[in-house]
Parts: sequence; structure tokens; C-alpha cells
Amino acid sequence: MRLVPERHPIPRLLVFPFALLAVAGFYFTWRYPDVLRAVARCPLLDLTGVPCPTCGGTRASIGLVQGMWHDAFAANPFVAAGLVLFGLWVVYGVAATLVPAWRRELVLGEGEKKAARISAWAVLLAAWVWQIVRLG
Repeated sequence: MRLVPERHPIPRLLVFPFALLAVAGFYFTWRYPDVLRAVARCPLLDLTGVPCPTCGGTRASIGLVQGMWHDAFAANPFVAAGLVLFGLWVVYGVAATLVPAWRRELVLGEGEKKAARISAWAVLLAAWVWQIVRLG
């Protein structure tokens, strides 16, 4: 695993349209949390009684927006951590756009790519098991 100078700007530049959507979502979540709580439903939980890995994601989002980090991570640590990582990606994308010297790209070897995929699936499975134990 190594950081190399950026070869393709698209991943960095994608931060801007996603950031616009995130700002709209942040505003709506901050302004109308009760509406989100009222309409947020999990189809898998409703149909089968089994929660999905992202159950509690709306409560986690509301907790982060309202500055209640503990509540956010208690509602769904998988979603809360993903939102925090998304925020860090936005900060990097903006900073790297403003300061070209900071434009870097992470290059993984084949073994590292496989380990990253396995780790991602393991985290998703752990989040799902945690949700089933917590809500089941």
C-alpha cells in the first residue's frame, strides 16, 4: 500500500456533487428530524422481522447532525462511522482541490485489494449480526 501522486482526478472531483447532496441532507435532517423519524422504515425489518445492516441509520444520521455522537454510534455504528468517513473524504477533496500538492491516490497491491474486500464484507457482516442481536 502506498500513496502516489494523483493519476485520475475523478474520485476527488466526485466529492463536489456528493457534498451538495450531503449539505441538502444535513439541512433536512437538522431542520426536520421528526419527519425523518416518522417516515423512515426498513422494508426488510417490516417484511421479515430481521433488521438490515443499516437499520438505525436514520437515527444515527440525526444523532450526528445534532452533535450527539454517542446516540449516533449507539443507533448504528456502521452508518455513523461511514458518515464520518464521508465527511473526511469531503474535507480531503476540497483541500486537495485547493492545494494541488496534496493530491494523492492510494495504490493497493493485489493481496491488499483482496484483504480490503474481505475486511469490508466482514465489517458489513459484523454490523448485520450486531443489528440482529440488538433488535432481534
